[in-house]
Amino acid sequence: MRAAAAEAQEQTAADAKTLAEAAGDVLSVERNYAYGGVPAIEGRLRTNAGATLARLEPAFRREGRIPLLESLGRNVVRVLALPVAVGAAVHRRSSPWINVALFAATVVTTVFAGALHRGVNLWSDPSQFAAGIPYAAALLGILGVHEMGHFVAARRHGVDVTWPYFIPVPMGLGTLGAFIQIKQLIKSRRAVFDIGIAGPLAGLVVALPALYFGLEGTQQSPRDAVQGMHAGMSVLFALMYQLANGGSLSDAAGAVVQLSPLALAGWIGLVVTALNLLPVGQLDGGHIAYALFGRRYARIISMVTVLLMFALALTVWPGLLMWALIVTLVAGFSHMPALDDVTPPDAKRYALGAAALVLLVLIVLPLPGAARGMMLDCPYL
Repeated sequence: MRAAAAEAQEQTAADAKTLAEAAGDVLSVERNYAYGGVPAIEGRLRTNAGATLARLEPAFRREGRIPLLESLGRNVVRVLALPVAVGAAVHRRSSPWINVALFAATVVTTVFAGALHRGVNLWSDPSQFAAGIPYAAALLGILGVHEMGHFVAARRHGVDVTWPYFIPVPMGLGTLGAFIQIKQLIKSRRAVFDIGIAGPLAGLVVALPALYFGLEGTQQSPRDAVQGMHAGMSVLFALMYQLANGGSLSDAAGAVVQLSPLALAGWIGLVVTALNLLPVGQLDGGHIAYALFGRRYARIISMVTVLLMFALALTVWPGLLMWALIVTLVAGFSHMPALDDVTPPDAKRYALGAAALVLLVLIVLPLPGAARGMMLDCPYL
């Protein structure tokens, strides 16, 4: 066994030497070696990282390898020669009928949830299924457009992705959302950024109008109502309530409203947007953080964000504890690097990333003075 391992190590080192010779015209090679079981080359770039990657790919593919560029600082990069089999494994996908079946199941569960929101139990009176359609249509529209934002952005960058997988849940909101799977190694951090931010922005285009029209003409409940939603619990929600019904933000801060099916779907769309924009691991915000700051700082940002969520759960709102656990388990803290892990996005993408952070704050931050007792016995979250 040890002899086989030593032989494999020697072969990997020999492969690294061969690849170093092939990379000599675009990289000033300083050393080559085996790193984590794959050939690795270190050196200084002779040109920019994007051009280096493009020129290395043909030579590496002839050796059955895919180049991945990592920055080691001071213009020194490490090129890892990943096996082509890694790319093939990522490409593997399930039957599209699974997507269809999950979507159909989610239609059923969200129709049931929407009907229940209007006081209709479809288990006992299935003929009233139409009561759940407005909520289901609006919510699935928001989630679907969100995922198609990712889909279109990925295809624009030549990245293979699956159709959306919807997650049906036979209780509560009727769904835990939807996701797509990326089936190809992404070449640049710019592409990672564009794919990550496209979903929240696309979903917002549907969620905000749904919330606005759903809130229009909404009657306030008494402030001592046992059910309802405090409009001041979110700055963005309060702004939409004010736009839909007039008055001042101070009026919205104290308003307790019963959400129509359309408004409920729009609000859930904003909550989904906020959760996805959290800069953690594999969430959309995690993709954005990685693209803007690189793997090392993105991991630190992820851990700080989750620790902050736990701290707020212990001191402000205990309900946040469940979301902190879900985010930690589902998203993790790590991020798969782009093949060009060196070149950062341009200034426009940094500005758009800052705008995404502002959007997250507007959704989760309550109006000043409205934080105290802002959640009633609310069935909406």
